[in-house]
Amino acid sequence: MGNASSTNTHRWLHCEDVLRLILAEIPRPDLNSASLISRDFAVVARGLILQRFVLDISDENKCKRRLDTLRSSPHISERVTELAIVGELTRKRWYHHLKELDDSSSTELERVESLEELQCIIQGGIFKAGLQKVRWDAGLDIPATLINAIQVGFPECRFTLEKYAGSVLPAMPNLISLAATVRFPGDPLLNFQPILLHSPRLHSLRIAAYNRSGCVVRVVTLEDTEDEVHTKPFLTYDPTKPVCEMEIGPRIEELVLEGFTWSDAGAVKSLESISWSRLRKLELTRCNAIPLLRTWVLVGTSLPSLAEFKFVVWLESHDEQTRASATTQALQNFLSSASGLQALHIEGPHHPLVSTIATHHGAILRSLVLHDHERADEPQRATLTTRDLRRLGESCISLHHLGVDVNADYTVTQDADSKVTHYGLR
Repeated sequence: MGNASSTNTHRWLHCEDVLRLILAEIPRPDLNSASLISRDFAVVARGLILQRFVLDISDENKCKRRLDTLRSSPHISERVTELAIVGELTRKRWYHHLKELDDSSSTELERVESLEELQCIIQGGIFKAGLQKVRWDAGLDIPATLINAIQVGFPECRFTLEKYAGSVLPAMPNLISLAATVRFPGDPLLNFQPILLHSPRLHSLRIAAYNRSGCVVRVVTLEDTEDEVHTKPFLTYDPTKPVCEMEIGPRIEELVLEGFTWSDAGAVKSLESISWSRLRKLELTRCNAIPLLRTWVLVGTSLPSLAEFKFVVWLESHDEQTRASATTQALQNFLSSASGLQALHIEGPHHPLVSTIATHHGAILRSLVLHDHERADEPQRATLTTRDLRRLGESCISLHHLGVDVNADYTVTQDADSKVTHYGLR
């Protein structure tokens, strides 16, 4: 039978493993705070802190000092497994970079000395532990030479690109997540063909249309031409090639699209060429997505893993009746064909959809938001009726979160036969 000291040591070894798993999932500021709790927490937390090396390019002098510290401190560089490049250049903000890419035909990227220095450090083999993950969240496009240097030195390193505007990228077989702000006429998945073809592990794709007019939302229509909407040479669809290699991927798990329009042909090509069996989250915000939703039903694309769906559409008064009817019908058909959803968020014409939601998704729906945007003309918007709320309360037995519109006096439209005050929410 061991003594008390050895027993406590054995117990702490197990606790340390659990603590490391927990602390590895928290944000860096919280990790810094955790290191101050106790000596035991400090051992685990500071070890994780040293694994993540953050380089902020917004301050060039500080950035160079960080690189000098990396070179002169083997106890730090030899433990780094995650690299994060963040910030914006002090002389140029992210939206300035986007505007330059939009207005200029040049594809040459701006040189940044600290990034060139970082590339030399990587090629020199300073990261002895091996880079496992690189996250790019800086206000300019990541240089292709830096990507190549990382991929040559660490073939299994995974990439997360938080800001991308359309510059040329090399083949990135370990790109797992991409968030882009770009500008082209429509059919965004087709235009991302050069990336989808060479990124079989990509599982999260978020694409927003660049709006050069600031706070005013620019609506892109099918009548927009390539002369009016500048297309980056790299992000161009080649109909002679497949959109991606169906056999090897990617298999998108999260797809978020904002501000795009779709053609019927583009929707068909996108849905037939990409595997959607793992799609878990789908968001379509301010998109003319009727062709996409309609095609999803017509081609019989199965979405067995879809759990979250968000749809946001703005309707103007002059075309509200026509577009609202078409949008509602497309949504109704899509929701009827989709598997049971756990989270549903609709902003737009949703009142005719209550019955479909309750019938097809009520059993496992945990979060539901139904919102109709206000308009200048009367009626500004109509709230759900108590009959609709009662239907949702009776069908959505697992609902934990409900968001609906109410009148100015915090009431909803009353039905003559409505006497129910409890709607089954928990």
